Amino acid sequence: MKSFIPIICLLLVACQHRVTDVKDFMPGTYTRFSKGQFSQAWDTLVIGVYEKDPGTYVIRRRTGYQRIRNGKLQRREYKKSQVFVVLDEQGHQLQDLKTGVRYLFAQGKGTVLVGSAEYVQVK
Repeated sequence: MKSFIPIICLLLVACQHRVTDVKDFMPGTYTRFSKGQFSQAWDTLVIGVYEKDPGTYVIRRRTGYQRIRNGKLQRREYKKSQVFVVLDEQGHQLQDLKTGVRYLFAQGKGTVLVGSAEYVQVK
């Protein structure tokens, strides 16, 4: 029985360390480029800690896109948005409580998934 106590302690420390790593990993800038038949787009997500409320993060999204009409690129257009999300510590993800959108982090890959869209961390 005494031999199990050190193993349990190691597991608890490892689990606690993993949560800290995920919290440290999430903030940063993530980018994505997509191109389809009717448009091409550049997305940037800037994820940061919201200082006024622990466990809350702010995500600023900037999108530049160009429509394609008759095979020709149109002028570039831009959109900006900002959402506040909360950390789901059990799932190691962020969630927008208003829309239900989840931001899933793949720490080893340096990516975040939003639906089927994959963003790559640049800093």
